Amino acid sequence: AIGTIIGETMFVAQMAFFNRVSDPAIGGTYMTMLNTISNLGGMWPRTVSLYLVDLLTINRPCHPPEGCIAAATLDAPRGSEAAAEGACSCVPEVMVDGYTILCLTSLVLGVGWYALVHRPIEALQARPPSDWLSKAAAA
Repeated sequence: AIGTIIGETMFVAQMAFFNRVSDPAIGGTYMTMLNTISNLGGMWPRTVSLYLVDLLTINRPCHPPEGCIAAATLDAPRGSEAAAEGACSCVPEVMVDGYTILCLTSLVLGVGWYALVHRPIEALQARPPSDWLSKAAAA
């Protein structure tokens, strides 16, 4: 619930900024372009981060105990009790969770990014609305 409220607040703030800088001469086209660029910039990190979680997870190798038979080599029908008795399963133990590594790395990168770009972004926000208009609309 809190995440939804924060997300909606950010969306409204972003739309207010787009409305402030949009050129009235070309109407909603400018806002649509800004929103499309924003969506593209905001969606691909989700896909990449979900992919990276598996890559960053470190598992302890799994060694089944002696006497175990791989389930695929059993003559018993798959899913039967005989197959379940003779087969062994090995669940690898997670040593380092990729989610934790990704969260910490993202935090460090986010703080570093903010330190580098907050002044230029504030300078852009301080510019008068006329600086955002096309030459035809400004004349």
